[in-house]
Amino acid sequence: MVLWKAKQATINIGNPLSALSSSATIASQMSGAVDWSGVVKGIEIGGAEADVDSVFLFGSTNGAQNAETDEESMSMREFTGTLIFTDRAAMALATSAGSQVGTTGYTRVSGDTTRSKKAISIEFTDGTNHVTCLLNNALFTKLGDISLDAEGHAEQEITAKCLAKDYHEEDDF
Repeated sequence: MVLWKAKQATINIGNPLSALSSSATIASQMSGAVDWSGVVKGIEIGGAEADVDSVFLFGSTNGAQNAETDEESMSMREFTGTLIFTDRAAMALATSAGSQVGTTGYTRVSGDTTRSKKAISIEFTDGTNHVTCLLNNALFTKLGDISLDAEGHAEQEITAKCLAKDYHEEDDF
């Protein structure tokens, strides 16, 4: 049994993978396409729920109502993370690329532009065992407040979602 620690997790965010190769790891496929990489304080990967409901039919068999099951579609996969905020890079990933502000040396990111789909890989490793989760073609749905605590580091919560078919996990166990 492996116990993962927060310091063993890294997030890589880049352009979506057009096709996931079956002969190369997710990490190697992401290596050339990473726009942002960082260490996170909190990670939650959820979703992938698919309920089943009864569809009652006319008649009965052996005294029981005739019925079939109706399988609902799988829900979207969701990633929520608390990033250690170091610069505007996460904002640019969720909204738009930055643009120069004249000759001031500043870069501005506007939060009202069209979102781009991204690939988000979450890698866990203890040096021996590796697990990678990939949300491909994900859209950011939340780019939270930037908060600063008494210890002096700023953090930001982000949330992104992808279709269940675009979620992948791999390990080397």
